[in-house]
Amino acid sequence: MIKALHRIAAVLLLSGCVAPQVPDGLERSELVQLPGSWDHAALPDEVVDGWIERFDDVRLTELVEQAQVNNPNLKTAFTNILRADALLRQATAGLRPSANAQLSYDWSGRFEGDTPDTSQFFLTFSYLLDVWGGTQASVDAASADFESVWLNYKFAQLSLAAAVAKAYFLAVESELQVEINKANVDSLIQISEIVELQFREGAVTQQDVNLAMSDVASAESRLITSEQTARNARRILNLILGAYPNDDVVVGTALPSRPSIPAAGVPAALLERRPDLVAAEQTVAATFSRVYVAKVARFPRVSLSGNLGGISTDLDQLFQSERLSWSVGPSIGVPLYQGGALSAQVDAAAASQQAAIASYASQALDAMSEVEIALDANKTLAAQQERIEVSYETARNANRLAQLRYENGDISLVDLIEIQRREFSRRSELVTNLRRQLDARIDLFLALGGDWQSQSP
Repeated sequence: MIKALHRIAAVLLLSGCVAPQVPDGLERSELVQLPGSWDHAALPDEVVDGWIERFDDVRLTELVEQAQVNNPNLKTAFTNILRADALLRQATAGLRPSANAQLSYDWSGRFEGDTPDTSQFFLTFSYLLDVWGGTQASVDAASADFESVWLNYKFAQLSLAAAVAKAYFLAVESELQVEINKANVDSLIQISEIVELQFREGAVTQQDVNLAMSDVASAESRLITSEQTARNARRILNLILGAYPNDDVVVGTALPSRPSIPAAGVPAALLERRPDLVAAEQTVAATFSRVYVAKVARFPRVSLSGNLGGISTDLDQLFQSERLSWSVGPSIGVPLYQGGALSAQVDAAAASQQAAIASYASQALDAMSEVEIALDANKTLAAQQERIEVSYETARNANRLAQLRYENGDISLVDLIEIQRREFSRRSELVTNLRRQLDARIDLFLALGGDWQSQSP
């Protein structure tokens, strides 16, 4: 017994002296090369959270919160967290001893003579000593997988908030476009009525009447199309919210105010801030651990096992001391020949590691591109807005003057309708550009990786 304990202690001491060669972290600079600043001008201050609140639209905030609870795709993503947690607990169990118990009773006999019945009891335990750190490396890999899944879920929440916001903006813009088309129809109807009166007085021809009626019908057709577009926009919003895709969702009557351009920090900080990039980095870390696991699979396996049990022909005497026996001791298993399977496992794990590193670099560059494109879009759309506003104001003034000139007979009906069409077209462009600027803000907020809601202190 004493000698056995000494042998066990020696094995435990050996396992404590060998540390697994799994890296604690990765140098991001070795995975992707980044510039010190963005290509497009951006504030280098730290990125802050709570970007949905910056639009100052209570209804938008309510809908984002509703989607976070009800969206089915997000619920599916959460089940991946539950699965990753279960796999982590399964891997962690390998660091603990296992025990099993068996109790049996056998009835047996002979065709001639009697055979006594027997009862058996066995309690066995085993403990795989993590001499080379392979089990701990498996736990590290499972832990990194869990972190990756959790962070991807966090980014899915951000993406969902962005999708709700952009669908909301589109629904509001669609309603505004309906109002613009209604105003256009009303204006053309007024012109048509004036033309009818002029026709009765002999001031214009039937051609002018037909032209006015044609433009009214065309505008009414555009109105019907815009109303369908508005209904579809609300259906899409309801679908993202996790509700039945009808058109009953209530949206605001005006587009939200545009928040100021957010600070973008520096490119390197994005790797630490965006959840999906940190998740990709955790995936790379998991592959490093799995490469180590594959390598140590070729080493001897040291385990400690024991059992306690007894056999008796009398069940009442099964647990008496003279019926019981025990044994305990270490064992070593050495893989001798597996047909190349173990080296193939190492090669496969190494290939997965290289693929994960390449995927991380690709995701990082894609993320940088998203930021650069969003910065460019915000600047470009703002510049366009200034020109569209000038175009709209001048078109509106031109339309006002054209109506007076038409009433005085200075211009034709065709000229009046064309000038009016320009005003409503510019007004429509103005609303669309305002919505696109809001979308660009959302794209930039999402690309920068800040949380959609403010973090509690």
